[in-house]
Amino acid sequence: MRCHSVAHYEHAFEDGDSCGLGEPFPERRVMLFDPRVERGSQSVGERWRQLDASKRAVDLIIIRGSSADFASQVEADEVLRDVVKDTPVLVLAGSWDPDDRAPHLSRPEWAAESDIDVDIALLRNYELATLVIESDAVYRAPNCHFRLPSSSYHAETFIRLADALDDYTDLVRLADWVLPLLDPETALLGDNGSLLGLLAVVSREALHRFGWKPPVATFNKYPSDSESIRAFIDGFRAQDWRRLLFLVTVSSSGSIAGRVEALREEGIDVEVAILCGTDPPGNGPQCFTRHLVERWKVGTNEECPRCPDLQCLIVDPQTYEVRASMNSALMGIDIEEAKRCAPFWEAADRDGINAVSLHIEVDTAEGNPAGTRHLAVAIDIPALLEDEWFRDLCLTQLREQPPPDLVLIPRHGAASALRELIVEAHGLDPMKVLDVPVGEFNDDVLTAVGESRRLLVADEVVITAETLVTLRRRAYEANRGLEIWGFTPLLRPPSKLEQRHLFRPFQGPGADGEAGMRFAYGFTLFLPPPGPVGCPWCAERELLENRLAGLHGSARDLAKARLSRLRSTGGLSSPLLLRGDAPETRTEGSYFGELRPEAAFAAASAVAQRQKDAFQRDRGVNELRYFNVPLAMEALFDTVLLGGMLRTFDRRDLREIGRDEEVGRALGEYQLDEAGLVEAAYAAITGKLPGAPLIERLRRTGLAQQGELLLALLDA
Repeated sequence: MRCHSVAHYEHAFEDGDSCGLGEPFPERRVMLFDPRVERGSQSVGERWRQLDASKRAVDLIIIRGSSADFASQVEADEVLRDVVKDTPVLVLAGSWDPDDRAPHLSRPEWAAESDIDVDIALLRNYELATLVIESDAVYRAPNCHFRLPSSSYHAETFIRLADALDDYTDLVRLADWVLPLLDPETALLGDNGSLLGLLAVVSREALHRFGWKPPVATFNKYPSDSESIRAFIDGFRAQDWRRLLFLVTVSSSGSIAGRVEALREEGIDVEVAILCGTDPPGNGPQCFTRHLVERWKVGTNEECPRCPDLQCLIVDPQTYEVRASMNSALMGIDIEEAKRCAPFWEAADRDGINAVSLHIEVDTAEGNPAGTRHLAVAIDIPALLEDEWFRDLCLTQLREQPPPDLVLIPRHGAASALRELIVEAHGLDPMKVLDVPVGEFNDDVLTAVGESRRLLVADEVVITAETLVTLRRRAYEANRGLEIWGFTPLLRPPSKLEQRHLFRPFQGPGADGEAGMRFAYGFTLFLPPPGPVGCPWCAERELLENRLAGLHGSARDLAKARLSRLRSTGGLSSPLLLRGDAPETRTEGSYFGELRPEAAFAAASAVAQRQKDAFQRDRGVNELRYFNVPLAMEALFDTVLLGGMLRTFDRRDLREIGRDEEVGRALGEYQLDEAGLVEAAYAAITGKLPGAPLIERLRRTGLAQQGELLLALLDA
């Protein structure tokens, strides 16, 4: 059994592996193939054809998707039909039927029948197991073992499922398996904050597919007893639900699942589901997948039988980070990165340019099936190219590449401005710059590509590089002797990983003939990924929507007014925060640049995204990096900059439980203005900062509507 997700992961299961799953189809070759058609414009058949022939040699292909018309897409895919020939094909698709919510298998009419019996529950098991393994969510360390959040067990291995839940497409796939457990009156509760992204996606998918809007919540930290569970659920009842679905990320001891199940005896209609179990199959709640782990019971001395021989690493009960107290590091603001990017943001924010938009739906290139995508921060490249500094930067980078014979640009609203830039840089005939839809090339484009020796593929902005890499691939398939270069005015990936995905296809001899990169960009910085999961405004909207039923009076009025702004898809203008960023204000004298609120928030978010990615890459059992919040509160006088950083960082980047007292003391003593206090309180509501000292300050300060709303949310 092999699971393959295009440009994402692959894993082959064999008997005796650590999952305890083994090979489900002995002597048969089966592939669960996820083409991830949501990301890019290539068809299923085109993505299958790109696999190595040895991997395509299977006895059964099971093709995975989630969209309402996915089975129809596969049925109509002539390329797939021609490539697979006589190999049996099944389609595994999420359901959009409220009366039959389970994912289902179907066979395209053109596909050969298979004699292999397939259990859908087994596919769920292997799909999630692959995600756990390939996302590096399984932590092991030489000569070490782990103290689990329940504190009653130590284990040879720790599984931090949060590391497997950071890709939106993966979350939609997982939502396919959770949705059958819902009904119109079910609320979703997660055992820790790392599940919030998944619960938000499940709630969104339930709304899109069935017209339901389940409330969601997570425990702020591992609940130590039944009373704390009961108290939390009593508070959650304000969301007006009849039935509760409790999701456990990883079940190690089974104690929290047992405590929640026991609430049935008190008349609460509750169902427990475990995403990843660590015990062999047996009685108990439904378990989506397993990864077997050896554990040892802790004695009264808080040691297990292996403690004398192995170093004990602690799993934080709130952030679920692995830590050893002597190996954590506090990191300040990356001032050098802020200074490096300041000229860019000042150019984007100049009068007459105004190139920055926040929380906005933007059109994708023609031919992209998505049509639009949501961005936390969007940059208007045609407007920015009107700025002399930025345009000169782009022209300089373009002129360092050899002049192309032909240029291909995706057809979108920025194509004209990009064409003018490239024509100016190389003195090209404008007819040699073609804007093309994303998809198959027409005959004229194929002819032009076939007659060219050197091609430039260019796009206005590169985030995940799907469009640009697709153009490059299609051009190479049309003319394998082609020398292909790439360019974008703005390279703005969310991570180094996405950046490497872009650079890899453009490796080759540079203009000087030496090994190098055939790709150039005007400017580069990091920004949050596309989609609602990466948008702090979507996160605030989800929080307020889920808590609205429990709010009253002026707090409810303010929440509804805020929601009316956050529900807009046309962009968010100042005031961006709950308090303190008037449109006319500027960040005077800041190393982020002298900026208005929209650009200031984006600039701070960019620095935070870069640091967040670095923390993730450097994170391991020997060092954990945390952002120094008290230092940032002292250094940042502009609340919009503080808000941009706090809202971009994840909870695990900001909060080390062992330092809650130190951070709490700073929150209680520092000279925060009212706007800074409000933003810090919002961070505490999302679990990023300790809440107790902020509750006290809010009560003393008397912030009218904002104070009432924040106190209500903190109390909840």
